[in-house]
Amino acid sequence: MGSTNFGFIIFSIGTLTNITFLVISIFNYILTRNNAVLLHPSSGIWTVLLGIIALECSDAPEGSKRRLFVVDVPTKYYPLVLVAFFALLSGGGFPLAYLISVGIGYAYGYGKLDRLKLGVSRRQSLETSLLRKFTMRQGWIVGPSGDDWEMSNSNGQQTWQPTIVQPPAIGMTNSSAETLSSPTISFQGSGQSLGTTRRHNPDRSAMLEAAERRAATVSSQDEEIGN
Repeated sequence: MGSTNFGFIIFSIGTLTNITFLVISIFNYILTRNNAVLLHPSSGIWTVLLGIIALECSDAPEGSKRRLFVVDVPTKYYPLVLVAFFALLSGGGFPLAYLISVGIGYAYGYGKLDRLKLGVSRRQSLETSLLRKFTMRQGWIVGPSGDDWEMSNSNGQQTWQPTIVQPPAIGMTNSSAETLSSPTISFQGSGQSLGTTRRHNPDRSAMLEAAERRAATVSSQDEEIGN
């Protein structure tokens, strides 16, 4: 997916969740005139994380399951079970923001919000302007060359997969530096897994420019010594 696209996913899930939560809260207040509905919060990392989990689980193989403590639940419904679990922890309160986040994650996973995704031209524009300093840092992952954020597995089917942010080691060769491993997401009880190892060919123009500058500096210093 790349660092820019993943950052945009986090930002969009959080923004859409809070806007939807605000609209529903105001609508409920208009209907009930109960000030208490305006005091319910929408905050915390789970407001975003549950949406990301739902996006991942929406692409799970049929029949796959994930374990929650001692219970195996169908992977596609795993985020909803988490929301129900949080509701029990809160004494039966209804975690509206969490449920909205899960819904937005499912909408992304099933392609209902594809129009909101960053196209390759918009992403490259951001990476050459606003995010330029970040793209030159170790650990930055370049996104796909096309508009499709997803990657294909061995069967040619599209799967969503998070990527490990892993800076290249010092002295690493180009061939090894271009390979970043991604975890294989396994679903217990299914015998199936999501994700394959992917290769990235990051844009090294910034690194080449830095190397040329260093070479020019060394050359000028040699000329001064020779004179």
